[in-house]
Amino acid sequence: MRESETQVAGDRRPERAGPVGRALRIALGVLLIVNVAGFYAYGSVAFVLRTAAISAALFAIYVVMHRFFLAHPAAGAARWLASVLALAPVVFVYILGMGDGPIFGSGAGQVGALTFLAISLILAGVRGDRGCEVMALPNALFGRPCHLACIVFSPLDSVEKRRSARSGR
Repeated sequence: MRESETQVAGDRRPERAGPVGRALRIALGVLLIVNVAGFYAYGSVAFVLRTAAISAALFAIYVVMHRFFLAHPAAGAARWLASVLALAPVVFVYILGMGDGPIFGSGAGQVGALTFLAISLILAGVRGDRGCEVMALPNALFGRPCHLACIVFSPLDSVEKRRSARSGR
């Protein structure tokens, strides 16, 4: 049985991302990790704890979104609109991190959002998940994919899919 035909939690496993899409996801995730590593290495304990809490809160938000999109398939029908909505929490937290607020301020929101995104990108690349990277952690947790498009990588995945179909893979 081919990988695209296997069953996962009663749902068809999505086709895997191609090698270029996987490599780019991992490379971008590693680049983001390298970018924020200094904040974790030289930041105060309070700052590190705040950024870790922000990343954990984003994970919880995306678990709820994942469950919502699986429970309401019509909401996922507009995949591009849903993916824009799915990116909103990360972008919102990142923007809040630019200010001097008590929770997200002084860069904690930015570092927390970038950490969550980096981990999601690396996990999506390693697993070969297509679609919205911010859903990679809940996808791995529940073993059931949330079918949302990715603004950056979905066009590349489509090109790789067409190319592999033409070559007979």
